[in-house]
Amino acid sequence: MDVIRLIKKNSALLLPIGITLAAVLMFVPTLIAGKAVRSQMQESLNMGSQIETLERSTPPATQYQVEHAYQQKHADDANAVTKLVEHASARELLVYGMFPEPNETSSVIFVNFGKTYRKAIEDMVTELRARDCPSEIEIADVMKQGIGGMAGGNVGYEAGSHNEAIVEQFCRDRAESIPMYANPEVFSGYDYWDNYNYVGRDEAIEDCWKAQVAYWIQKDIADTIAAMDANSSSVFKSPVKRLVGISFSSEFKADTSRQRGAEATADAPRYVTSKTDGILAIPWTGRTGEGDLDVVHFSFAVIVNNNAVQQFMKELCAQKAHTFKGWSGQEPPRQLVHNQITILKSGIEPVVSATGMGTGADRYRYGDDAVVQLNLVCEYVFNKAGFVIPGNGGIPTSIKPKLVSEKPAEAAASQPQPSYRPPKPKSGGRQKKGAAADDGEI
Repeated sequence: MDVIRLIKKNSALLLPIGITLAAVLMFVPTLIAGKAVRSQMQESLNMGSQIETLERSTPPATQYQVEHAYQQKHADDANAVTKLVEHASARELLVYGMFPEPNETSSVIFVNFGKTYRKAIEDMVTELRARDCPSEIEIADVMKQGIGGMAGGNVGYEAGSHNEAIVEQFCRDRAESIPMYANPEVFSGYDYWDNYNYVGRDEAIEDCWKAQVAYWIQKDIADTIAAMDANSSSVFKSPVKRLVGISFSSEFKADTSRQRGAEATADAPRYVTSKTDGILAIPWTGRTGEGDLDVVHFSFAVIVNNNAVQQFMKELCAQKAHTFKGWSGQEPPRQLVHNQITILKSGIEPVVSATGMGTGADRYRYGDDAVVQLNLVCEYVFNKAGFVIPGNGGIPTSIKPKLVSEKPAEAAASQPQPSYRPPKPKSGGRQKKGAAADDGEI
C-alpha cells in the first residue's frame, strides 16, 4: 500500500524517468552502429584511394607489345651466347677434306698433311719474328771468322777472355735483333711429322686430328705472345722473352733447356675424361669430356718480365678472333671469336741469365730486367655442337668411341678427385708409342 501511495505521490516523475530510460536504451545501439558506419566509411575511402592509384598506374593498352619486345631481347641474348659457344669450336682447318674421313685413299694425303702442319708452325715462328739462341755451329763459325774485327783467321773455340767477348757480343746481337726466342721444335708435335711413318688409315686420321687440335691451341699461345710483344723489336725490351716449350703430356718445370728430341715426338693432345685420362692438373672447373664439351689439358712455359706475369695470363685468357669458311672450306668467310682457355695452375721460377761461353741457357740474353719462368697448366674446351655439321666434317668417326667415358659424369662428379701425377714422356721417337691403345688420347 505504501508503494502505491509512493507512486501516486511521484506520478509526475514517471514520464521523465521513462523517457530517460528509453534514451539510454537507444544510445547504446546508436553508438555501436556509429562505429560500424565509421569503419565502413574508412574502408570506402581506402578503396577509393586504391582505385585512384590504379587509375594513375594502369599501363596503356599497347604495353604488352613493349614487354614482348623486352622478353624477345632476352631470348636473342641467350641464343647469341649459344651461337657464340658453338662458333668457338668452328675453327679453320689446316687441310680441308680430311675430317671426319678423307675422300682419297692414298697415304700421301697424310704425309702432305704433316708437311702443312710443319709449315704452319714455321709460319707461326716467323710471325713472332723469333729465332733461337745461337747454335753450336753458329758459335763455332763466329769463333773462326770473328766479329767486327775482334778476331780473325782460325780462332779456336777454347776459353779465353777474348773469345768470350766475341761470343758475348754475338749473343747480345742476336737478342737485340729479335723480340723473343723460339724455334719450331719447341712446338709439341713438330718433330713427329718429319718423315711421317704411315702405319694405317685409322691411325693416320687420328694423328692428323691430334695435330689439328694441337695447332689450334698452339696458335692461341703464339697469338698471345704476339699481342704482348707487338711493339717490341728486341728481347731486352719485350715483356715475353722466350717460349720455352708446349706439352700435352707433362707439366713444365724449371728445366729451361727442355726442347727437341724423341720426347717431343711422343707428345700429343689427349681428351680429358672423368677417369683422369689426359689430366695434367686437377680441374677445379670440374669440366670433363662426358657432357657437351671436349676438354684438352696442356702446359707450357715462357720467360717473361717479372712485371708482365699477370698481364700475360690475362691476355692468354682473352677473346681471340678467327676466320671460318665452313668445314668444307668453300663457304663465305665469317669473322668469329673464341675464348677457350682457362688456367688451372700457375707457377713462377727464377731464371739466371748466365754469361760467357757454353751451351743451352748460357747463350740466352734477357737484358737487365728481372725475369721469371712462368709455368702454366691450362684447359682448352670445345663445344661438341660446334663440330656437328652433317656431311661437312667435324670430329673423325674413327676416334669417337674413345671419347665415351665408362663412368657417368654425375657419378664422377660425386666422387673425390684422385691425386694425379703426369705420366713420364714415352720414348720411341716416331714409333707409334701405343697411341691407339691409350683410351685417354684423342
